[in-house]
Amino acid sequence: MRIAHVIPNLARGGAERLTLDVVHHLRQLGHEAEIFCLENTYLYRSDYPLIQPIVIEDHFKPSLKKPLLGPSRDTLCLELEKWKPDVVHSHLWAAEVALVPYWKAPRFVTHVHDNMPQLSASLGAKKLQRRALTDSYERFLVLRSWRKKKARLLCISKDAMAYIQCHTPRSIARNALYWPNAIDIERFRTWQGKSRIPKEGRPLTLVNAGSFVPKKNQAFLLEVLRSLISTYQTDARLILLGEGPLREEVIQKAREMGLSEKVEIPGNVAQVENWFQRADIYVHSALYEPFGLVILEAMAAGLPVVALDGRGNRDFMQDGKNGYLIPQAEAGVFAEKIWNIHHHESLRQKFIQAGLATAENYDMRRYCEKLLQEVYGVPT
Repeated sequence: MRIAHVIPNLARGGAERLTLDVVHHLRQLGHEAEIFCLENTYLYRSDYPLIQPIVIEDHFKPSLKKPLLGPSRDTLCLELEKWKPDVVHSHLWAAEVALVPYWKAPRFVTHVHDNMPQLSASLGAKKLQRRALTDSYERFLVLRSWRKKKARLLCISKDAMAYIQCHTPRSIARNALYWPNAIDIERFRTWQGKSRIPKEGRPLTLVNAGSFVPKKNQAFLLEVLRSLISTYQTDARLILLGEGPLREEVIQKAREMGLSEKVEIPGNVAQVENWFQRADIYVHSALYEPFGLVILEAMAAGLPVVALDGRGNRDFMQDGKNGYLIPQAEAGVFAEKIWNIHHHESLRQKFIQAGLATAENYDMRRYCEKLLQEVYGVPT
């Protein structure tokens, strides 16, 4: 089977990493799978050296001045026609828009990685604003495209599923499936055989991974670190992995709080699992999380987890059973949960073992086998 995955780019993010893992495993299962990107950004090259995306920057872009009246002859459509995929599997809104004019694959699949704000676009009181008009037009084109192509919508969380049911017509929503993400578990099993019991004289080390954008809320973790140090008189460190527009702001805040020597912010890193090995607890501060792929990866690496409730991570996190899931961003409460894990070895081991068991339920190979049979239509 030939499967074309279309995605805006391969910058750092959960959708991008999932796409790469899926393509890697589909190839291992004997299928032809390629990634078509709309931009030439590939930040996972060292992690996936055998995957070279096909970059096509010439693709359909909607215009209110020149509405789409017939087939588009942009390069993306032409390349897909030449490649002749059996399935076109799209990821993220820009890819949905770019694929509006392409109709020739036997099967279309859309991955709903988050609550696409464009789906709730309407003219309303903002009818004179250009962006609102564009969003409404894109929404009209994409919904019409999904309907005519009978696209299957894979919703990564129950929250995303509810959003699709609320913001799309019934004719589209009935083709939506609850389809939680998966991870390459083998990649994160490097913890086995290594003791994670905190050593005397070594600081308690926390780690977080994510883009520095408002919803990821890394600045909150500086408040948590300060509370942990001042309340429990413990030596603690925080590693923040990732890049983004708020990175320098977080660095500056750490400096203002007097925490610069206790916070490490190395930027984007290859092989995040190696950084997990340096840590004792994974901390997740996102205010909204469509799913929480990195939380599962931390669990698979043998780290206990403390996280804010970002809605999507409710699907697999059970407060007090496989980690702590905190309803509100209160630094003192978050610090207390970290201290409970650090101070009680039996609790730490409980969360580690429960986290490992949770991660096993989201194995990428089983995910791809199910994807082939139940979504792509490969005979068993």
